[in-house]
Amino acid sequence: MRNVMIHHRVFFCCTKPLSILPSLSPPHLRLSYSAAAAAASSPNRAIHCMANDSPLSQPLTGGDGSVSVPPPSPASSAIDFLSLCSRLKTTPRAGWGKRDVKNPESIADHMYRMGLMALISSDIPGVNRDECIKMAIVHDIAEAIVGDITPSCGIPKEEKNRRESEALEHMCKLLGGGERAEEIAELWREYEANTSPEAKVVKDFDKLELILQALEYEQEQGKDLEEFFESTAVPDRYRQSLGVVYCFKKKKATIRGRFSSYHQIRNGFGLRGLATITSTEPTLANLAEKCAGAIPECSSADDDDISKIRHEFELAKQRFINIPEALSSMPKMNPQGIYVNKNLRLYNIQVYGFDYDYTLAHYSSDLQSLIYDLAKQHMVNEFRYPESCMKFKYDPTFPIRGLYYDKQKGCLMKLDFFGSIEPDGCYFGRRKLSRKELENMYGTRHMGREQARVLVGLMDFFCFSEACLIADMVQYFVDAKLEFDASYIYNDVNRAIQHVHRSGLVHRGILADPTRYLLKNGQLLRFLRSLKDKGKKLFLMTNSPYHFVDGGMRYLMEESFGLRDSWRDLFDVVIAKANKPEFYTSEHPFRCYDEGRDTLAFTKVDSFHPDKIYYHGCLKSFLQITKWRGPEVIYFGDHLFSDLRGPSKAGWRTVAIIHELEREIQIQNEDSYRFEQAKFNIIQELLGKFHATVSNNQRSGTCQSLLDELNMERQKAREAMKQMFNRSFGATFVTDTGQESAFSYHIHQYADVYTSKPENFMFYKPEAWLHVPYDIKIMPHHVKILSYLRKAFERLILCLPLILNKGGIT
Repeated sequence: MRNVMIHHRVFFCCTKPLSILPSLSPPHLRLSYSAAAAAASSPNRAIHCMANDSPLSQPLTGGDGSVSVPPPSPASSAIDFLSLCSRLKTTPRAGWGKRDVKNPESIADHMYRMGLMALISSDIPGVNRDECIKMAIVHDIAEAIVGDITPSCGIPKEEKNRRESEALEHMCKLLGGGERAEEIAELWREYEANTSPEAKVVKDFDKLELILQALEYEQEQGKDLEEFFESTAVPDRYRQSLGVVYCFKKKKATIRGRFSSYHQIRNGFGLRGLATITSTEPTLANLAEKCAGAIPECSSADDDDISKIRHEFELAKQRFINIPEALSSMPKMNPQGIYVNKNLRLYNIQVYGFDYDYTLAHYSSDLQSLIYDLAKQHMVNEFRYPESCMKFKYDPTFPIRGLYYDKQKGCLMKLDFFGSIEPDGCYFGRRKLSRKELENMYGTRHMGREQARVLVGLMDFFCFSEACLIADMVQYFVDAKLEFDASYIYNDVNRAIQHVHRSGLVHRGILADPTRYLLKNGQLLRFLRSLKDKGKKLFLMTNSPYHFVDGGMRYLMEESFGLRDSWRDLFDVVIAKANKPEFYTSEHPFRCYDEGRDTLAFTKVDSFHPDKIYYHGCLKSFLQITKWRGPEVIYFGDHLFSDLRGPSKAGWRTVAIIHELEREIQIQNEDSYRFEQAKFNIIQELLGKFHATVSNNQRSGTCQSLLDELNMERQKAREAMKQMFNRSFGATFVTDTGQESAFSYHIHQYADVYTSKPENFMFYKPEAWLHVPYDIKIMPHHVKILSYLRKAFERLILCLPLILNKGGIT
């Protein structure tokens, strides 16, 4: 389901017992005997004899020139074995594919870097480094047959081990048995059983290589792979017996600890050296003391490091009072600006298309209350919901655009750019779930592929009333202690909202009192006229019926026209009831609408006339009739899926009209918000430095006290920023943690540019070239506070060396 950016990619994963697999040495993997012999005559003959030291026999040739193939020789066994192992080079690691990583590493890639880790590691008392190298090379060798079986495959661990054992046995037989085959089998079993110091070290290399690769994919492809870092965590009860301390040094930073400290690699540190092992197992007892001298900073620098971080924290708190002065020189974002996701040359645009609702027509907040009340009445009167539901009132302070509803569990939630649930943005009814409740309900904040299928996105402006009504209905059943099906609630609310629109109830309500619901805008008329004056073609394409559009446009613009003029004169084509998004994929014909009779003609439409109105139709016919090329057309709309997804795939340029953008930029420009944002970012950097210095199992009371203070200050700044936007869900475009929201993701995907209203284009010349800022993070309108703070008071930033590293927040 695209709403949370989850893609599907299929990878080889064996689900059948080995006994019913086809030959594990198929013809395309085997060399003929003559080919093996020919290879043996080459200078690299040694590779064909590695399984056994006996020489190769000569091929037996018959009188007709045919080759009679004898039983497989040791050389052909080696070739068959190596050919089978080639699958390791071509089989992608399955976990990356399930997170839509492009060009994921192969199993062989993974094993190769593990081998390098073992090769460059320091000498470890009681550990055979050469055996670690060998074990790293063969630990996943059975996956050449069974594939990369991950926990998400649903195969029990015992079954996975059985399949891999059978695969390994076959591969050893394929190699011809002997000393080398036995060695491979023994190394593999030792690793699986985790019975030796070498196996424990290689197990750690396996997890370390995983998160190094995850970090690289995050940086290169902008993925959120937090779950892979979390998957390396080990319960506290095991850390005593499995404890391994690695130190990774780059510049002035040191990463310590075992799995908990691996997470800090994400701050941008690289791998320089691998140190030692500490354990309470008898075979590894006292190793911590022996190895402490090898890398002194692992054992002796904790107190000094914590003191330095404490000093930096106190210094930062003292200089918080200087932040407003430092921020005064920062430029402010333009609330009426146009923000660019993809380069756009306006002088190439010849055709301008517009949606009607919330694009040309601006509505007051009273409209959401009207839709809410009409839908609520329909649910009570037609769906027989309790009469007490009529007491519900629309709460404009509760919902924001871009929320998701879980039809299985009944939760209304906000997701970030990578599909993870906002910790303080998940509601069951009107009650916010605690982080513990969220963990118990979902296990992980990241919404996986299966969970994503039950989510529905509430993306357009009309979804405010829908989200509020869903939450109120869930809360009613919770308070009444009645069992309910969360999907039925969504279906009923959605049907009621659709009825309100399709029946014309909301249209009649708006036209009955336009001064209450419609906001007049003289700038819009100026913008449309300026386009016509420049010779541009204009068309209107909306899902609303014509009489509603006509009534609204007359109210919004007619008084600005002369007696003989009409808003229709602005448009070359007017299409109503277009049935978007089906319009972009269907092949429905256009119908000519008779305004006087309120009927549709059956004659074929093969040309458009400015004085006529058209219903239905499809994109294919639209392009055939107009002859307008995709790149020269730009379309304005507010619904990311219904309005913009189809045009973006058809090659049109797209503009997302996001009315909330103007208010949110105004808030971001305020000194109070920037002050809290600066505090949040500075504390975030200090927390990163703290975790990079101290592992969980090394924390003293002093460490924990400092950590608690940092977390408390960060939470205070986070909550202060959230309350400036929406008390329940915060900002539309960002999460409380500063990450872009899932709504931002869809804007980034489907909109070339986005702005608060169409007439903002009046501030740009028609020959302008709108280009993506060179320092863009994800959303162009987000200000990078720290980049300005660095320049404003360098001394404070110098106290935060992590910020200056390449991996720091910008």
